[in-house]
Amino acid sequence: MPFEKLFSALSLSHKDEIKVASERDRYGTIFVVDKRNYRIMRFDSIFEQSKMNRNHPEVPVHNYIKAMMMSTALEKPQSALILGLGGGSLVRALHACDSDIRIDVVELRKKVITIARKHFFIPDVNNIAYFAQDAGSFIEKNKIKYSHIFSDLYSAEDMVSLQKMGDFIKNCAASLMPDGWLVMNYHISPIRSPSLLALFSDYFGTLLYCTTPSGNVVIYATQSAKVAETEVLRKQCYSASPSSLYDFRLLSTKLSRWV
Repeated sequence: MPFEKLFSALSLSHKDEIKVASERDRYGTIFVVDKRNYRIMRFDSIFEQSKMNRNHPEVPVHNYIKAMMMSTALEKPQSALILGLGGGSLVRALHACDSDIRIDVVELRKKVITIARKHFFIPDVNNIAYFAQDAGSFIEKNKIKYSHIFSDLYSAEDMVSLQKMGDFIKNCAASLMPDGWLVMNYHISPIRSPSLLALFSDYFGTLLYCTTPSGNVVIYATQSAKVAETEVLRKQCYSASPSSLYDFRLLSTKLSRWV
C-alpha cells in the first residue's frame, strides 16, 4: 500500500478517539485513548501498543496475546515472568486464568507501570510484583525458576533487539523449570532465520511457533525434547479454550513445529 494511503487509513482509524491521558519520559510519550468500548495505549506513534476491552479487561483483544496465552494449554502455569508490561494484557489474562499464580512483571519504563495501574486495571495483589528494570539485566541476575517466561519487548516502532541476543535467550532458558516454556512475540517467522534456529537450538529441545492472522509470530520454546506430536498439541490447545476468557480454536490450527 502506498505510504499516503497507509497514513490516511491509519489516520481514519483514530477517528472518534477520546484522549484519556499522556505522559512523557526519557523514551518518549505514552498516550492513552478510548475508542468505543476499548482503551488503547500507544508509544510515540500511531500504532497500538496495547488494547483493552473496558467491559472485559481480562479477555485479550489482540490475537498475539491470545497466542501467547495458548502456552498455558501446553503446560499449566505455576509461576510466570512477564518481560514487557505495555497495557498489561498478559498479566490481566494470567491472573484471571488463576489468581494464585505467582507473577513477576518487568517493565523498563516506570511511567508505563504507573499508567497501566491507573488506566488499565492491572491487578494489585500480593502474588504479583512489578519491577521498573531493564529486562536483560533482570534476567541475567535472576535466580528464580519459572514455569513460563513471556517476552514481549517492543519499542514504538519495532521489536527490541534484546530478543535476538544469544545471552538473553541463554538466560531465559536458565530461568525456566525443566518443563517450562519461553513464549516470545517475534517480529518475523522463525523459519526465515537459520541463525535464530541455531541460537534457540543451543538451549531448547522443542521449538514451536504460531503465526496469527495479523502476521505476528509467537515462538514457544521448552528444554524438554519429550513433547507430544504437533497434531496432539493442536487438539490439546483447541479443547482447552474456556469460552469466557479466550478461544484458542482458530489459533490452535496455526500451531507449527519449528524443531
